[in-house]
Amino acid sequence: MWIFVKAALNSLRASPSDAEDEFDEIVAERDSKMHQDREAVDETSIGVWQLLRTTSLYLPLFVCVCMHLSQQLSGFIAFDPPRGHAW
Repeated sequence: MWIFVKAALNSLRASPSDAEDEFDEIVAERDSKMHQDREAVDETSIGVWQLLRTTSLYLPLFVCVCMHLSQQLSGFIAFDPPRGHAW
């Protein structure tokens, strides 16, 4: 895929050195973005017990559990996937 990006940059830019510099910048930006995404996942991942001990999440968790239980006990289907019928 990167070969196509390089070829497109070469056709768009006046000199090959401009295209090479821009390609290096694109690759460096992609690598930095991937590194930031990995760090964000590591920082935001918490365990189930930490989630249950967070007092600011008690009400949202309670509402979600109550909604799920009421749907299960009433037989209500919140999302009904298509069954292949042509209406």
